[in-house]
Amino acid sequence: MGDHLEFAAVSDSSIVSGLVYLVLRVYSGRTPAEILATEPTFIDAIGLKKHLSVTRSNGLMALIQRIRTSAATNAAP
Repeated sequence: MGDHLEFAAVSDSSIVSGLVYLVLRVYSGRTPAEILATEPTFIDAIGLKKHLSVTRSNGLMALIQRIRTSAATNAAP
């Protein structure tokens, strides 16, 4: 896919696997510029944030930050 970034992640937890799927669906397969331009507003838009524990919310945001950091590292100058 050229300059598109692909991400993969797994979890033994069904709930976390669902969260990972959502994040990868939004960010995987996009260019670094597209990733950096896509804020994680979908979490609030679908009402997910109010249903997550603090631990899961922190983990979700850490995953998104890791993806965004990878995109920033791979972005064209």
